[in-house]
Amino acid sequence: MRCVSYFSGMPGNTIGQSLVLTTYGESHGEQIGGILDGVPSGIAVDIAAVQNALDRRRPGQSHLTTERSEVDQVRFHSGIFQGKTTGTPIAFSILNKDQQSKDYSDLEKVYRPSHADYVYDAKYGHRDYRGGGRSSARETACRVVGGALAGLLMPEVQVRAWTSSVGPIEIKTNWQHLDLTQIDSHPTRCPDPQAAGEMEAYIEHVRDEKDSTGGTVTAVITGVPVGLGEPVFDKLQADLAKAMLSINAVKGFESPTPRLHIPRRTRPPRSPLLRPARSLHRSRPRCRNDFCNSWQAACNALLPHCRCRSSRWPTRSPVAAR
Repeated sequence: MRCVSYFSGMPGNTIGQSLVLTTYGESHGEQIGGILDGVPSGIAVDIAAVQNALDRRRPGQSHLTTERSEVDQVRFHSGIFQGKTTGTPIAFSILNKDQQSKDYSDLEKVYRPSHADYVYDAKYGHRDYRGGGRSSARETACRVVGGALAGLLMPEVQVRAWTSSVGPIEIKTNWQHLDLTQIDSHPTRCPDPQAAGEMEAYIEHVRDEKDSTGGTVTAVITGVPVGLGEPVFDKLQADLAKAMLSINAVKGFESPTPRLHIPRRTRPPRSPLLRPARSLHRSRPRCRNDFCNSWQAACNALLPHCRCRSSRWPTRSPVAAR
């Protein structure tokens, strides 16, 4: 098969415009890491909070995940002084310590189905077969650090994500009735105890048959300020879709509300707009639909001339995506 290579290298390691995150490193290399550019100066950095976010992702935490066990201790090399950002690029790294490269020696000349092995070889002519190299999900640890730092700039924005289905097992309860404080209480990261137990049993069953299965992650973002995103190609949901679909093995993205499919008529999902009783922007309405894509959707789609970019406008409407 003939493969056309438009670039001699491998671009596509950077995401963002206002905040620009560039990641580097391979699964079995010495380290992985990144550079976050665009963070204003004077922002207090809670290193423990960043590490806590990384600890939640750390591999080897349960019998349901990879057997690889990494400490994943983040180290910052620039951009932070005396506990605050300096406004310069923030460089960080995470050492790889438990890579077992010898386990992958047989894959040097064998392509794994549904992996990037063949495509990398065909396009670049040379690949790191140890653990998948750059195509490994190990790279996502860098995103966690970047996301935790970005969260310091918008503390009013809260992101909650959980496993909502594994194979045929799915949560039946509406997310608004779930106790989201229990997300981390089960290794499946499912806040529904009954569904979590069924998911665990199903994963073990599939593994015993030397097979694998897919699933669904649902996320709800609250406190989203007006005006996030830019027309035309950088709408909020477009950027979210790109970010999510760039994660290894992710094959689909739905927003704002799952299962609002095309065959349905448009009237029920519309977001009614109400004028706030007390607001700095009395002439601008606000949305009361809890499943509205975001304040940005209402502002951009219904109020194209609105110049408001202030988070002082009430922001109760969460972004639901999965």
